[in-house]
Amino acid sequence: MADRIKLKCGCGKILIATEKLAGKILPCPQCGESIAIPSHDESPQEVRTYPGPIAEERQIPVGDADELIRKTQPRRMQVPNQGTVSIILLAMILAALIVPMILTNSSTVPEWEYQITAPSDLLFETEINTLGRQGWELVFARRATGSKGENSVNYEMIFKRQIRKTK
Repeated sequence: MADRIKLKCGCGKILIATEKLAGKILPCPQCGESIAIPSHDESPQEVRTYPGPIAEERQIPVGDADELIRKTQPRRMQVPNQGTVSIILLAMILAALIVPMILTNSSTVPEWEYQITAPSDLLFETEINTLGRQGWELVFARRATGSKGENSVNYEMIFKRQIRKTK
């Protein structure tokens, strides 16, 4: 069995280290303060002890240096690789496109009804407001003159509205 070195941290914890850790500086597992681990051959005067009350007379063995350092260092969050991020983004975009289609039941094609009207200039505003209140949407309009002269100016308009199916 390897020789053990006993030392005390400034926080009062008594630590036991193996001989292979002699000469290294490690953090205390209790408070994180750096502790210089002496060699077994050094005299007690050379052993670095820290003043302070002993909080607890429990001995904490110091393990392998790499394991101790790994335990005291903060853990880093693993970042997903670029391929994983690309797949996740692609899945989110597809979901954003497909879900509304499913929810609105886009398999049914809307049906429209059309109306063609040609009011005179004097009745234009009244006619277009009446059709708008009835739910008609203007698709096309043009100003046309008749063969009767300049006084016979009117608008030719095409309106549409969706046919509402009653269930």
